[in-house]
Amino acid sequence: MMNAALYNACKKKGMQPKHVAEVGVYFPETSNVLGFIQDGVRSDLFEADPDCVVKIRDYFKQAENVRLFPYAVVDQPGPVTFYHRGASTFAE
Repeated sequence: MMNAALYNACKKKGMQPKHVAEVGVYFPETSNVLGFIQDGVRSDLFEADPDCVVKIRDYFKQAENVRLFPYAVVDQPGPVTFYHRGASTFAE
């Protein structure tokens, strides 16, 4: 289940963002901005893990308000090895 705390807090205060972003989405069902996406809010999702990217693309394939950026930012050029620890991914 998604972490809806941010979404619920915004709704409670009557706030409706026009654009949201999430870095490190993991799986689409657990996205912290899923409620906003479902409301049609323009959403930028950043996720570098190739396995998660496939799931995010498939889940949101019909959502025109979602842009996926399948990138990681690291301090050196070259290949990156990912390690999974639950919902967290670490790069070597």
